[in-house]
Formats: sequence, structure tokens, C-alpha cells
Amino acid sequence: MHTEYAEKQRSGYTSCILFLFLMLGVTAVLARSLFVPWPDRVVATVMWFIFGSMVATILCLAGRVFLVLCSLPHMRYELRDDALYLILGPWKSRIPYNSITDVVRKDLAFSVLSSFRMPGIAVFDVAYSDEGSVRMYSTHALTDVTLIKTRDGKKYGISPADPNGFVQALKLEMGHEVTTSGVKDVSVAPKLAPRHLGWVAWLSLSFVAATLIISLVMFSRLPTTLVIHWDLLGMPNGSLPRFWGAFLIPFLSLVFALVPLTLPDSTGTGRKTWYVLVVSVLGILFLCQLFLLLWNTGSGTTLGKVFMPLLIILIAGSIAIQLIYILHVERQGKYPVAK
Repeated sequence: MHTEYAEKQRSGYTSCILFLFLMLGVTAVLARSLFVPWPDRVVATVMWFIFGSMVATILCLAGRVFLVLCSLPHMRYELRDDALYLILGPWKSRIPYNSITDVVRKDLAFSVLSSFRMPGIAVFDVAYSDEGSVRMYSTHALTDVTLIKTRDGKKYGISPADPNGFVQALKLEMGHEVTTSGVKDVSVAPKLAPRHLGWVAWLSLSFVAATLIISLVMFSRLPTTLVIHWDLLGMPNGSLPRFWGAFLIPFLSLVFALVPLTLPDSTGTGRKTWYVLVVSVLGILFLCQLFLLLWNTGSGTTLGKVFMPLLIILIAGSIAIQLIYILHVERQGKYPVAK
């Protein structure tokens, strides 16, 4: 049996650790929300159900990330007598030798959709614009991936430490002819990342900064309990203590701004794509925070009946813009470079 380990990349460990801390931070905030003195029992029950479900879900995902992090040093590809086995901790894929039709080293094209793809690691079923869904056991998220195709249409992506030696060993184990290439396919090679973020990223970050600044400036003028929710007629129907009411939206905005740090950026457009999708969301959060602060300082009471219909229109427009952008990008199979 020939065993080849995945190429070691420190960025994969860093990505998993950052992602794990991000999820644990979000979990801590959501868990703290379970003990907020909600206005009545019905609201408290609904909030416990919502936040409790979110905490449980994120903890399960955090456990999965932690298991991946622990298993990453031992990710390997075993050429056994009966088949090729791709192994990462408890996850395993078996590929019979007689089902393999093609083995090629290439750069994969970025796609918005992804299950677990970050700098230095790509595992589980990951979507790519050029190859569709690929089962990944790789420390290369996009570049120089050894792609294995089978007769049933399945695709597997790996990153052996010695790709040429692994391909040769695989050919020796196989009992049929297979198309292989040890030369990286550069026809879909992503462009180099630009050194600047682009105007849409700066606009997004400006919304985050503005949301935080106005909250800090007006915090001392706020009452001990803040109105944080209104009905469709603009009448208040929910409240929170001053600290959580003033900084919940800035915290969510900050999370949206930090997410691109866990996205692959070898194409130079991963972060720009994220900011294009969330810039309208950050703008809506900024308007919501501004209205919340004005209302609770007594300056925005008359805006309630106008704000709620406007918010609904903005949310609907944001969803439509995001769907149009995603469909446009997926149809083209590539991303425009930020200028």
C-alpha cells in the first residue's frame, strides 16, 4: 500500500482557527441574548427558540471545524489493493481504480457557492465555476489541485505533497488506461489578486465605521432600556438593555466585514464579490441603527410610519440585486476584477 500525505500549508491551520474563533464569538453573543430580560413570556419563548437553535447549530459547525483542524495534519491518500482512499479524520472517500477516467493538475475557478473552502484548505463538497461540485480533500483551495474524475461523473480534488510521484504510483496501481497530465492546466488559471480592495469594499467598510461611530457618540444620551423593534405601523413592540440595544447592529456589521478574511483570494475577486453582495445589507443596517438611535433619543418618533415601508422596499431591492449578481456571475463563469 502506498500512502501520500497532503501538502502542509500553515494558512489552512490559520483559516480554521480564525473561523473557529469567529463562530465561538458569535455563539457567545447569541448565548448572552438568551438571558436578556425580554418584555413578556411569549417574546422570551420565541427568542429562546430562535437564539437557542442558532447556538446549537453554530456549536455543531464549530465542532466540525475543530475536528477538521485536528485531522488536517493526517489528511492522506492511500493506494490500497482494491481502490484509492481519500481520508480526513472520520471522513473517507473510496474510488475504485476501474472507475477513474482522468487525472489532471489544474487551477479551479472560484464560485460564490462553497461548503468549506478557505485559504489553505478545501474539504467536503465544494462548488467551482468551471468544474461544478468537487469532493475536496485538499490544502489547495483553488490553485494546483490534482483533479480526479470518474465514470459516474464524480470529481475529487486532492493536493499530494509529491503530485507527480503520486500520479505515477496511481497509474501503476490501475489496471486500465487513463488520461493523465502532470502539467498544470493554466487555461483557467485565476488572475493575480489586485493590491487594492476596490470602491465597493471601501463603501462597505465605511458603513461599518459609520454605524459604530454614531453608536459610540450617542451612547451616553440613550435611556437604560432601548426600543429595538417596531411593527409594520411603526409602533414599538420590543426592547433591550442599553448596551445590547446600542451595539448589536454594529457587532453584526463588523462580523460581515470580517468574513472576507476567511475567503480565498487567489483570484483577486473573492473579497470584492463578498462586499458586492453585502454592501446593501450594511447600508440597511446603518439606516436601522440610525433610526434606532434617533427614536430612543426622542428625535425620530415621527419617522416610524415612513421608515418601516422604506425598510421593506430596501430589503426587497437588496435581495433582488444580490440574486441578479449571483446569476450573472455564475452564467459568465468568472469574476470581474476590481478596479
